[in-house]
Amino acid sequence: MQQVEKVARLVNLDSSLSDSSVPNSDSTDNIISSVEKETVLKLSDVVCATLKNQEFMDSIIPLITEKVSEMVKPQIVQIVDELMQPHLLSIKHNEDTLILKDVEINKYKEEMKMLKTKLDKVEARIEQEQYSRRTSLRFHNVPAATDVNGDIIKPINTDALVLSICNENLNLNLDTRDIDRSHPIGEIKDGKIAIIVRFLSYRQRVSLQQQA
Repeated sequence: MQQVEKVARLVNLDSSLSDSSVPNSDSTDNIISSVEKETVLKLSDVVCATLKNQEFMDSIIPLITEKVSEMVKPQIVQIVDELMQPHLLSIKHNEDTLILKDVEINKYKEEMKMLKTKLDKVEARIEQEQYSRRTSLRFHNVPAATDVNGDIIKPINTDALVLSICNENLNLNLDTRDIDRSHPIGEIKDGKIAIIVRFLSYRQRVSLQQQA
């Protein structure tokens, strides 16, 4: 614009000095067009020089980056949220499923712990019973004393019946001191009973089994 005004002043000055009173419109348009082109060229040179200035670029690029980031960040966040939402729902569902599985696993662990405790108790009882049975022996079809009606007389002296079998039939030499305890077991049938005896010595039981 300064160039245009300068040319205009020159044109006015030239027109006052020349014989013609006013320049024609074509001449004026040509002058203005020439000045505008020259101005554009000079402005282009300024822009190119500015872009080639590294110090200017170093200072302006961070500002441009910050502004662009502020402009596009909300859109990027929205896009990421929309893309992640289905995955977040799936993750939440899987997390809830894992929590339920953990609860179920802990429940099974407690049940297994209880079962193991019961099993240990059963094994201990079986071992104890097995050890106690090492000195026990069962006699079957032992005739018992009966009354005139054929009924077995009670109480039954099982110690005497067992000692009678051992000493008379098996040729052993036992007495009541060798017996810890004895008692009838099972049903009475045809005047005969079964007797279980616990001897004081394991060797006595083995000896009786060998004799039998």
